[in-house]
Amino acid sequence: MNKPENYGSKAVPLDVFIKVVSEGIREHNERIGRASRVCGGKRSFQQAFAESYATAPITKATPEQRRLWLLAAEAIRADKTTGEFKLEGNRFWAEELTALRGQQLVVRFDPQALQGSVFVYRLDGTFVCEAPCLAAAGFADKGAAQSHNRARKAWIRAQKDMEKAQNRMSIAELQDIYAPDPDAAEETPMEAKVVRPFRPAAATSGNAAIAIQPDEEEDDYLVRAMEMERSERPGLRLVDPDEY
Repeated sequence: MNKPENYGSKAVPLDVFIKVVSEGIREHNERIGRASRVCGGKRSFQQAFAESYATAPITKATPEQRRLWLLAAEAIRADKTTGEFKLEGNRFWAEELTALRGQQLVVRFDPQALQGSVFVYRLDGTFVCEAPCLAAAGFADKGAAQSHNRARKAWIRAQKDMEKAQNRMSIAELQDIYAPDPDAAEETPMEAKVVRPFRPAAATSGNAAIAIQPDEEEDDYLVRAMEMERSERPGLRLVDPDEY
């Protein structure tokens, strides 16, 4: 309830955070004058620990135990031809994997170092070998791979949702989008307000030859045609062809 206004807006890099915390722990353990029973008010925690560590029997984990405790595990299948396998885009292989081609295996690895060596086991827990990275072509750590996969899955979900929305549209809805509206008013054809009388060509045979008598001048014919058009359409303004 009482977080600062910029809470969560900034974060230091992980390596800086680890360095600062490590320095704080070291300063805490090396501080002189601790009042605990083992320090006696004179020594530090580090001095008291070093003294007891030098004389007490120490039980240490074997490399095999550390691999089982500290590393992540993932089931994977070896290639049918070479025995190699891929982990987050990086290729791994060792000579011992040739005898396990096409088999299901368990790989143990450091999630923060996916381009280093990994440890290969059979499904029954038998250790096989340590496989080096042949081609560092993928992600360097598990976090980057998971972030990429989350973004990719979110994009795929968005594409599927859009496809479902399009498929839910009925034929009637598509008709409403693409078909014209029957209730929409039809456009009234435009009527010309200025008309130039058509000047017919001379005809020499048939009925067309009667349209213009040989003894009738062409200009007289045009004048009579304009007067007839004006009598039938009073609002029409005729253009004298001699003006053009």
